[in-house]
Amino acid sequence: MAARMPSNAPWIALLVGALLVALALIGWTAWSASRLAEAARDVKIDVEMPKPKIPDVPTPNPQPSAASSATAAAAPPPA
Repeated sequence: MAARMPSNAPWIALLVGALLVALALIGWTAWSASRLAEAARDVKIDVEMPKPKIPDVPTPNPQPSAASSATAAAAPPPA
């Protein structure tokens, strides 16, 4: 029985597969770039909507004055 000779078929298959993947990537990149150039059209959209009616916010209570806070600090605490 003759000795089995090693083959280079797996390496050739690997190289052919890598070339096919590279070719597919280059083709996809070129195809998507052409679609981007097509999609860059000048589109003007005019949308007119009524302005929303927002209710007025009530004014907050006035801040306590410095004199009233000093009086409150001087008052004795409730028992």
